[in-house]
Amino acid sequence: MTSFTQHTMRLTLGATLALAALTGCGTTTASDTLTPETGASSDATDPAAGTADAHAADSGEIRTAVGPILLGVPDRWDVLDTVDGATIVQAKGCAADTPCPAFAVLQGDAIIGETDPSAAYTQDGTGCPGGLAPQATDDDPTLTEVVIDGVDGTLAELQVDCTDNDGAVRHTVSQLQWYLPDAPGGPVLIVDRWSFDGLRNSVAGAAWVASQS
Repeated sequence: MTSFTQHTMRLTLGATLALAALTGCGTTTASDTLTPETGASSDATDPAAGTADAHAADSGEIRTAVGPILLGVPDRWDVLDTVDGATIVQAKGCAADTPCPAFAVLQGDAIIGETDPSAAYTQDGTGCPGGLAPQATDDDPTLTEVVIDGVDGTLAELQVDCTDNDGAVRHTVSQLQWYLPDAPGGPVLIVDRWSFDGLRNSVAGAAWVASQS
């Protein structure tokens, strides 16, 4: 697939969110802006990006069905049941009723409205770091054409504001968003604004569940 080049994000508070995505859930109390660690440097150079089985074996991941797609899933991720086309993957070890790092794989009716690959999708149900609400910004996205197991799509990296109950912006994070309109079974949208380390590699080397049956 076409390699993805991470552009410089505008502000930093990466260590807190990187730890949360690796080991469990966490909240942030930053009052201005933050940018989580994405693990992009290792993902961008992975020679096994196009081979899901090889990547999973090398990294100790287990190839797991996450909704319509087979991803290399490390032990620190917990794949929840698919509900109405939405599959949530969250970090293990989160306490009940606390914001938990999570990303979403959506298909069919779980995708609300028409999807613009260049616009931030914020209705995935995973929220923003700190238990805040995601809100799209006017920043220009970085778009990369991708091919996932023979299916063309778009990877977008966008800036998303995280707002409190009063609508005030508490911080800004980077959101990764894959859109595959011609996926088996219908369009698929993958949304991550919690910076799950290794997710880019997992998606790059993924396969479709339908093609394996």
